[in-house]
Amino acid sequence: CIRGLTISKINMSYKYIINSLKGLCPSCNKISMFKTYLNLKDKCEVCGLDFTKSDIGDGAIFFSLFLVSIIVTILAVFMDIKYQLSIYSHILLWAPVIFIGTLVTLRIFKAILVFKIGFIVYHPPG
Repeated sequence: CIRGLTISKINMSYKYIINSLKGLCPSCNKISMFKTYLNLKDKCEVCGLDFTKSDIGDGAIFFSLFLVSIIVTILAVFMDIKYQLSIYSHILLWAPVIFIGTLVTLRIFKAILVFKIGFIVYHPPG
């Protein structure tokens, strides 16, 4: 036991992280909360959890762009030092990477934030 952490709490946290990455409902963990790639369903068909109340705002896009911009900046500096690319080469190389990287990570961060909100609402501490 380290500062209140037990093996069961760690295993539970691991399970919830995996379920959020899969995009499962935070209440029943049975069915996906997405109706399309980025749009949430109105409610879960199994347990009836209302996803319209989980307002994450711009949180998912902030985390997605933040992560992708750090990775792209490091890689762009490395490529510039090693190969001395022109500005046009950087634009042609990194614009698609930023676009695709943001789309891939956006769904992940949206699922994590919705899952966290749903978990707090339906599983209060105590």
